[in-house]
Amino acid sequence: FRYVLLRIRRQLERERKLALELRISSERDRDINSIIAHEIKSPFHNLKNKYAGNPDIARIDTALEAILRIDQAAQSSSDDVCVVNITKYLSEYLENKDDVSNITLKSSVSIEVEIRGLLLWLVLDNIIANAERFRSSHDAPIELEVLETDGGCRILISNDGPAIPKDKLDTIFNLRYTDSNLARKTRTTNQGIGLFVSRHYMRMLDGSLNILEKSDNVTFEISLKSCGQSLKNE
Repeated sequence: FRYVLLRIRRQLERERKLALELRISSERDRDINSIIAHEIKSPFHNLKNKYAGNPDIARIDTALEAILRIDQAAQSSSDDVCVVNITKYLSEYLENKDDVSNITLKSSVSIEVEIRGLLLWLVLDNIIANAERFRSSHDAPIELEVLETDGGCRILISNDGPAIPKDKLDTIFNLRYTDSNLARKTRTTNQGIGLFVSRHYMRMLDGSLNILEKSDNVTFEISLKSCGQSLKNE
């Protein structure tokens, strides 16, 4: 019995040591990524100012911005994991969302999901910003609805914007994809980054982000697993 306890104690000590080494390695990698990103960003801004309007510079700028946003999200979410009630979380989000009007929430679901840092908050921001650009007017509602699934929940975010053609349903998640011709004119600019990084954030949350095929509106679908369940990424 003492021999077994000794083996267990030694194994726990090895695991603690390994966990500490991994944490130190992870922090070192995050620092290196930040340094590299800064070193690329500084000289690139000089090129951007010198060759303003060059399409290749614009493409590099978009790609660099996407990399920086994903890296920042990864750093902020690496150690901050918590469990939330999805309906309460969305209610709190909308209470703090005062820059976009006429957003409604429909939910009677009481499911707990695991989130990391601000990843889900950022995803909601990006999708609602997209809905704001494409809805017909400020008075047209942006509707959030939560539906329970076998392994978790689905969050549907809909607006009355023009329907997305079937052949574009997956393309809209590509980096730099934008269709400003269909968007309602706003003061905000669109580089085609938001949906691209949002899908990446959802994969970091072990969930998925898709757009549903609709003929009369635009509906995004966020899928999340409930605690203790498994959800296959799409």
